[in-house]
Amino acid sequence: MATQSPLQEDKAEKVDRGGASRTQVTPAAAPRAPIGQVLRELNWPLLVLFGIGGGAFWSLLLAQQSALTFLAGLLPVLGGIVVGRRVKEHIGWHAGVLSAITVVAALAMAGLLASTGLVRSAAFQQTVLVGLITLVPFPAFGVVTASRTEQRNEQMKIERERRGGKLEKPGRVKSVDELRSLSLPQLGGYVGDLFRKHDFLVNDFRFERDNYLEFEMS
Repeated sequence: MATQSPLQEDKAEKVDRGGASRTQVTPAAAPRAPIGQVLRELNWPLLVLFGIGGGAFWSLLLAQQSALTFLAGLLPVLGGIVVGRRVKEHIGWHAGVLSAITVVAALAMAGLLASTGLVRSAAFQQTVLVGLITLVPFPAFGVVTASRTEQRNEQMKIERERRGGKLEKPGRVKSVDELRSLSLPQLGGYVGDLFRKHDFLVNDFRFERDNYLEFEMS
């Protein structure tokens, strides 16, 4: 009789349905990496560069009190977008650390400007404190948004490669001659739209060679 170790990665579950018994194997959850390992795997040069740069320029733009001040809200988000496009793992950690570095850099620059007397201390400090409420989530928002966009684009690329191509909008087709002049991706888009208008659901499609397109509809 075989026994299962509790340390095995897969978990076996017995399911009874209608008197029939079967064993269902469910993958166990992946173990979490230790915090020390996660911190070592972060892209620190990228985080420090855009964190310090974004925070410092944020305070400098607030001190200008000019038309350029509105850029203060864009810089941290743009920095987060750049970081989010370049990192592939530990997205939440990258987002949180980037926000923390940005806030610390912004406070340090604001204190430096106030101490040197380049700006009016009381008014500037009040502006910085109010702005920090929105500064904290901006870099993290940029990282998460850009990372999700990159993941969707990668999935779409893999899906296109699996299908051998993608459907295209055919434009308005008024005659048989225009229908015959369509490329295969355009013809596929035309056929798919035609069936959708009659309550069909296009579940999948696949390009086979340059002159064959197969649909799966319901």
